[in-house]
Amino acid sequence: MGLERNEPRASLMVANKFEFENTFLRVWSEVGFDLEVRVGMGGRLFELGIDLTDINYVLQNGAVFRTDMLENRGLWHIRGEAVDGLKIVVTVLVNSEEYRVALTEIDRE
Repeated sequence: MGLERNEPRASLMVANKFEFENTFLRVWSEVGFDLEVRVGMGGRLFELGIDLTDINYVLQNGAVFRTDMLENRGLWHIRGEAVDGLKIVVTVLVNSEEYRVALTEIDRE
């Protein structure tokens, strides 16, 4: 019973922890900047039955749950649902100064 009571607080803490990242992705998506898709990702998208509409939907409506650094850029892991409700995890490389976002990994959750 104690876990159930604390669960919303825990998810709120995670959301607040990544407030900058989540806000950045929402604004970036609304403005309409292009998503860079790394070589080889097209085959992976096809394999999973996911398209760029699903990726953009997750970037707009999902939640960053982990961040790292790679190639001097932010490596952000976003969990969300595709347009059809499929739960997926999207990983992107972000250069926030240049408003550049590159898709690096995708998987089903």
